[in-house]
Amino acid sequence: MSDALVWRVCDGHRAYAVRRWPAEMAEARLGWITQTLAELFHRGCDFVAVPLPGQGAERWPLRDPDGASWEASPWLEGAPLGAKPSQQELKAAIGGLAALHRAARGLQAPRGAPVWSVAQRIDRLREIAAGEDPSEAADLSNAPPGLAGVVATARRAAAATAQRLLRYREQESPTVIVHGDARPDHFLLRDGRLSGVVDFGAMRVDLAEADVARLAGELAAGDRRLRDLVVDLYAAAAGPIDRQLVAALDQANAVIAADNWRKWLAGRDRGGWDQAAVTERLRSIAMRLPAE
Repeated sequence: MSDALVWRVCDGHRAYAVRRWPAEMAEARLGWITQTLAELFHRGCDFVAVPLPGQGAERWPLRDPDGASWEASPWLEGAPLGAKPSQQELKAAIGGLAALHRAARGLQAPRGAPVWSVAQRIDRLREIAAGEDPSEAADLSNAPPGLAGVVATARRAAAATAQRLLRYREQESPTVIVHGDARPDHFLLRDGRLSGVVDFGAMRVDLAEADVARLAGELAAGDRRLRDLVVDLYAAAAGPIDRQLVAALDQANAVIAADNWRKWLAGRDRGGWDQAAVTERLRSIAMRLPAE
C-alpha cells in the first residue's frame, strides 16, 4: 500500500525482486540501507537479500527520468507470517528479528541517518491529541468505513499514551539499527523456517523494543497473552527486554498509525487503494487502541 512497487523477474536461471523506490527515497539513504544489508548478511543474516551492485554505467540503483530509483536483489521464496502462525513459525520469525538486532550491534549509522526516539514519539502524540495539523480539514468523504471512528478513538488516547511514555524519555534503552517496519508480512517462512526478511525501506536507528512492539502488536491485535508470548520468545533469543516499554510502544504505534492513515487517505479516490487491505489494517489498529 506504499508507493514502492516490486516485480518478480526471472532470467532463466534465477529470480530477482526488482523494486521501484519513489523519488522521495534519497539516494544516500538507499545506499546506506544497501550497505547495512550487506553487512548484516556477512554477519550471518543470510535471510536478507542484498541488492545487486550492477556494473559500469548500469550500476544499481538506477534512476529513471521521474527521479525514482530501481534496484534488484535475489528473490526470497516463502509465504508471509500469517495471522495465526504455528509455534514453530512464530519462533522462527522472532529468532530472525533477534538475529538482526544482534548482528546490527556495533554498526555505525552515517550522520543524517533517520533516528526515532521516545521523545519524538511523545511530541507526535501530543500533536495528535491537540489536533495541531494543517491537514486537519482534509476531505475524508471517500475514506473507508470505520476510519473516522478509529481516528477519533486514537485522538482521545493520544495524551494518555504520551504520558505513559514519559518515564522512558530520560532513560531510554540503548539504540540499534532496526528494521523499522517489522510487520508480520515482512517475515517469509518456508516449511516452518525463516526464509527471508524483506522491505527495509523504514530502516532507522531506534530501540530494539520498537521492532518487537511492531511485530507483537500486529500479531496479537490486542491479545495481551499473545503479545507477551512474542516478548518472551524474543527475550529467550536476544536477552532481557522491557515488557512495559513494548506495550507502551505498541499503543503509541496504533495511535500514530491511525493518524497516518487519516493523512494518507485524505482526499484520495477509493480506486486508489486496496479497500479490503485498508479495512483489515484499520481493524488491527482499532484492536490495539485502549478501550474507552
